[in-house]
Amino acid sequence: MHKKRDWTLSLAFPCTVIKDVAGQDMKSYICGQIGRALAVFNVNEVIVYDPNNKTQGFAENEGKSHTSCDLSFIVHILQYIECPQYLRKYLFPMHEDLKYIGLVNPLDVPHHLRRNEVSEYREGVVVSVSNSVSFVDIGCQKHAKVPMILPEKTRVTLKLDAQAKGNYVGHPVDPAEPRLKNSYWGFDVRAATSLSEVFTNSPFGSYDQIIGFSKVGDRVTKINVSNSQHLLLFIDINGELLDQLKLDADLQLESPKAIFSEFVNPLINLKNSSEVTIDEYLFSVLSKLRL
Repeated sequence: MHKKRDWTLSLAFPCTVIKDVAGQDMKSYICGQIGRALAVFNVNEVIVYDPNNKTQGFAENEGKSHTSCDLSFIVHILQYIECPQYLRKYLFPMHEDLKYIGLVNPLDVPHHLRRNEVSEYREGVVVSVSNSVSFVDIGCQKHAKVPMILPEKTRVTLKLDAQAKGNYVGHPVDPAEPRLKNSYWGFDVRAATSLSEVFTNSPFGSYDQIIGFSKVGDRVTKINVSNSQHLLLFIDINGELLDQLKLDADLQLESPKAIFSEFVNPLINLKNSSEVTIDEYLFSVLSKLRL
């Protein structure tokens, strides 16, 4: 299910996809299913954006617009479920957003390791520092020792020293290293307070291929994916993306459709496609790509 890959797959969708979902419990479940789709198809980055350009931040819900609250909620749930279970106590204090997190299915991804599982890499959190040695909780019986000073309460990816018998000794590496050398290693979650931020705040600098999936997209029998290093998929379940791109003052696009190498309707033969939820849409789209 999880494949080694030297290129990245990013996916962007609007926070408005849950605006008509009744109840926080159902919203939590759908966000969990979104996470499952991202994990099953090895998505490396997910961008949740506010298409209305109203959001100024997503740390707190007080005093924010409805779309801002949805943006905050989706990002919070996705970040929580992507994090290994043994690290959540350090990184996620109790919060109203997590009230129904028990309804969410686990991702069961390679970096969610059990206590006795052997792996060259482990995710951890720095819990203390003493005498230039950082102690990192990696979900094992003992904390890993890192011979350098790291900021406490920071999440790190450690490469463990196989020669350290009976102890865990490691050093921090780029979180992308396991993907390049080993296997799928989860997804980064990014909040974009406008459509333009999807592009301008990319951790990769830019995306060399962008494919749009929309109810107003073209009818195609085959989707062409080039040998891109950084592929971005735009999910437009409501058919409003092209108009929103044109209205974004920071982008200044005369022909929004031109930014896409493909702009397709993946459900063109499906009756009542308007009733498809975002999680169902993602599974359909990603399975068609066969990446």
